Amino acid sequence: MLEAFVNFFRIVFSYSFAVQIAVVSFSLVLLMNPVVRSWRGVGTFSLRFACVFVAEVLINAFFFALASLVPFFRGVNFPLSHLIVVAVYVAFFSSYPLRNRLVLGSTVFASAILLSELGAQIVRLISSAGHPNNEFEFVSMFVYLFILLFAVLMKKVSLNEYYELPISSTVLVLIINVAAAVVEFSNFAMFTSQHGDYFFCVVLVALYVVSVSSYLIVWFHCRERNENTRLQIENKLLEADKNMLELSDRALEEMRELRHDIRNQYMVMDMMLSEGRFGELKEYFDSMKTDTMRYQKAVDTGNPVIDSVVNMEVLKAAAHNVAINYRIHVPPELGISKSDLCRILVNLMDNAIEGVLRTDAEDFSVDCTIETRNEYLYICIQNAINMEEDMQRLLHFNTVKTDYINHGYGHKIVKRIVERHHGYIRYSVEDGVFIAEAILETGRI
Repeated sequence: MLEAFVNFFRIVFSYSFAVQIAVVSFSLVLLMNPVVRSWRGVGTFSLRFACVFVAEVLINAFFFALASLVPFFRGVNFPLSHLIVVAVYVAFFSSYPLRNRLVLGSTVFASAILLSELGAQIVRLISSAGHPNNEFEFVSMFVYLFILLFAVLMKKVSLNEYYELPISSTVLVLIINVAAAVVEFSNFAMFTSQHGDYFFCVVLVALYVVSVSSYLIVWFHCRERNENTRLQIENKLLEADKNMLELSDRALEEMRELRHDIRNQYMVMDMMLSEGRFGELKEYFDSMKTDTMRYQKAVDTGNPVIDSVVNMEVLKAAAHNVAINYRIHVPPELGISKSDLCRILVNLMDNAIEGVLRTDAEDFSVDCTIETRNEYLYICIQNAINMEEDMQRLLHFNTVKTDYINHGYGHKIVKRIVERHHGYIRYSVEDGVFIAEAILETGRI
């Protein structure tokens, strides 16, 4: 077996083999990790690529050597090594959601084994026509490039834009890719000729096209669903804007009524005072104070947008017996668009109100801090949670409701706003309290 292992590197390991493994390794690392945005990221990517490449070469050599003892493994070292490397990398070296990893990993594996075998079949067909294999090895390498092109396409239209893929879409892609693998492995039983087979080449091309098409169909499906849900979120935010304006108009009208009432009340109190009816005057004054409490403005920071949004949220929270404890220190102008300020505050505060209402606390409250720190706007919203809730889902959406997808898009809207203003959003849980912190650079619209 050791001699066979050594012979693998002396006989099998050629530049065509190296290109095939390099393409598959590069595609796998490219798809299963975030986009590289720094020199450190380039170094990490290169190290992972090198490790995957070496691992696949060694696994290939192992199965090649094992075939000298167990004939079953003869000729299947390539697909088996691809399968093992892809499975291990998907399971342990990617942080994407499980369904995304299954779809991406199985698609990389299917395209790798289909195109690798297609390249080998084409070279065999050329060889059967009387041409030496080594003169046309570049043809198989040309076919291998389609693995890389497909990987680049999948990165461009990435499913990782979507937090969780539909189960039906995931199952569809898995079935197609598993079928491709079954056809590939059965090739060794059905087509044992070393001269290639035209029919099998057509089958491989057809399966590859189906694999590419299924991935694109799933992506289009997710994008359409994403867009529909985004529009629903946009409509909710527009409704919130409308409600805020209605509340402001209503408050203004009530203030006008209050001003008119106060003139009459002053006349009544003056009459009681002049007649010495001090007991009645005190009772009347107390009742008037109680009536006017509801007209007091909750927040008056001088920034009209933050005042309007927080006042709207205070009224909304009060309807559910939730108290909002706020600490706000901001200038009248922040250099952040009204729409962006409204959307980020409405999303974070609505989620906090919904979150605290799910607890068993006797008194519901939400803590809100909004202040400027140097050239940045700092927003921190905190609410109590039940410790038995799914923390991972909370950290993604701060919700356990059935419409968590909508909340996920609300989170994406917040994230997009924060990134547009060169900031960040962070969610954490500390001592039974969910904390949402956002920092936005001011002066940029």
